[in-house]
Amino acid sequence: MDLRRRLVTEALGCGLVVVALEGSHHVAEHLGASATEGRLFMSLSCGAVLACLLWVLRPMGAHLNPVLTFADALGDRTPWREVPLYALAQLGGSLLGRLIAHVMSHEPLLLTARAPAADGARFLTEMVVTFGLLVVVRGCVRTRPSATPLAIAGYVAATVWFTDSRSLANPAVVLARAASAQVGVINPLEVESFIAAQLLGAALAVFLFRWLLGGTPAPAPA
Repeated sequence: MDLRRRLVTEALGCGLVVVALEGSHHVAEHLGASATEGRLFMSLSCGAVLACLLWVLRPMGAHLNPVLTFADALGDRTPWREVPLYALAQLGGSLLGRLIAHVMSHEPLLLTARAPAADGARFLTEMVVTFGLLVVVRGCVRTRPSATPLAIAGYVAATVWFTDSRSLANPAVVLARAASAQVGVINPLEVESFIAAQLLGAALAVFLFRWLLGGTPAPAPA
């Protein structure tokens, strides 16, 4: 696929992931679900949708996540000159998905003022969650390429339960959710620290795998 088609693929996939995430959040609130039930809704819907999208789009080279694009560039599999284009496509798709989810859920499109809640614990959370995602991706690419979509989806779904992260280890989702009017999602003032933590976690995972494997080049993603 040429670069334009790959960028459209990135935007499409990221947009649908955000629609699934925000749609499940709205449905949980509409049904009066408890906090536990709400997490169950989000983990099941996001995990299932992500698995389907990755199964279809990953063979086309889709990352659906800026940190995966960043990690591929560090591993010399994606040219650095293409990284900003990927990031813009992923962000644009996520923001469009956020707007569509707002309209579908009859929510206001404008931001509401909320106090930021970013602190050291949340920075560490985002870093660890993203580090784990890259460990899963790098491990699958080398040993079980065909299992990559299910492994990523399973890990992301699990993060809803074992962390307080609301970003799915994805900077594009961070920016999209910062545009939410929902209380307690992500404040716009938290975006910078969240993305910094995720990029740091991704870089640590890439360099760890490079050291563990002694610089052996990784195979191309399945």
